[in-house]
Amino acid sequence: SLEILGGMNSLEELTFSACAGVTNEGLKKLTALTRLRELTVVTMPQIDPAVAGVFPPGAAVRIGS
Repeated sequence: SLEILGGMNSLEELTFSACAGVTNEGLKKLTALTRLRELTVVTMPQIDPAVAGVFPPGAAVRIGS
């Protein structure tokens, strides 16, 4: 789950593609990843691109189709 991933502080890069069960609220749990440099979310129309705004400025967040 994203809650478990959110507790793995060593993660620096994550990519999600076509994950039907991932939600905006779930992605917000990843803001706890202090070392996250890059998050890519593609082919997931249920994700609102505005969720990128909750991540720290040092994290490159790409949300697209």
